[in-house]
Amino acid sequence: ADFAFAKFNSRAYFGDATFDSLADFRDATFDSLAYFENAVFKNRIDFREARFDKSGLVEFSLTTIRDTVLIGNMGSADIQNYDFLRAKLLPADKQVTAADTAKKIPEKLIRYPGAKILITGPVNLKIQLEKFKFITIVDTLDYYAKKDIISTLKDISFDGDRFKNERFELDYLFAKSTLYQKESVNFEEYSALHPITWGHFLYNATMGLGYRPFRLAWWVLGFIVLFGVYYFFKMADKINRYISRGDVKEQTNQILSALSPARARRKRVKQGNLRFTDTVINCLYFSAMLLFTFRLKKDLLTFFDTKEKRIIVFEWLIGFSIYIAFLTLAKTGSILHTLKSLVVG
Repeated sequence: ADFAFAKFNSRAYFGDATFDSLADFRDATFDSLAYFENAVFKNRIDFREARFDKSGLVEFSLTTIRDTVLIGNMGSADIQNYDFLRAKLLPADKQVTAADTAKKIPEKLIRYPGAKILITGPVNLKIQLEKFKFITIVDTLDYYAKKDIISTLKDISFDGDRFKNERFELDYLFAKSTLYQKESVNFEEYSALHPITWGHFLYNATMGLGYRPFRLAWWVLGFIVLFGVYYFFKMADKINRYISRGDVKEQTNQILSALSPARARRKRVKQGNLRFTDTVINCLYFSAMLLFTFRLKKDLLTFFDTKEKRIIVFEWLIGFSIYIAFLTLAKTGSILHTLKSLVVG
């Protein structure tokens, strides 16, 4: 559907239309409302470089979108206006079309990539916070062009304290889009071997660039299990003795020695069956205790030998680093925002 360079002098109504392939509205001019009520877009929609007058607006009311929507004027001061409040943005999926025996058309399986709003220039959007996951900025824009897009959205579309969550997510969108990018008027990225590249990669993987600090919880769980497995295979007996301090074991041995030989053997078998579970729990507890403590206990350094102490201190340092990272590298409002999401939804 080729509407490139078309000029719509009044309302453009595409209600209930179905676009099977590319819907091209590049460089079109909209003087009024472009209405796509109940329309279905099975392929891309391209509004790049389209011009909007003051009353120009593209409204996707109950419109089904399952591929990329390209919007924005790159290198232009014109602001495009879009309403996605009632749009049906579908994630990647597949659809089966029924067979038509009369026309000898077999059943078909159609896969589609999923909706994505790809911004190429400053725009004004009406869209819910829950649909922000569909928004992305074109990769090849320079740092300041991307910053202009985010600033425009904040100033026009989401201005004021009532949009603080939306503004927070826009900052996160900008941080993700410029993850490895240099602050330049040209599109430049750091090399793959540059320390900043590795630093940003680690920051994103562990804390979501400070906007998703609770990603650290998965790393904490992984470290607890990883070190717990090591302790189980390398230090299990020593950890059992450290936790029990020998008191319970000595009492058990005294009781067993006082029993008859046959009964003592049965007790030892039962104790052996329980020992595996107890050891696993002890090792995981010991690992969690090290990771969740600020102050390294003195008896840890006196009870274990030098080789064992290296592993223990290493895990403690990892846990201490996680504490410091969580408290210092989380973005303002991110912790409260995440806690609210966990409680309220």
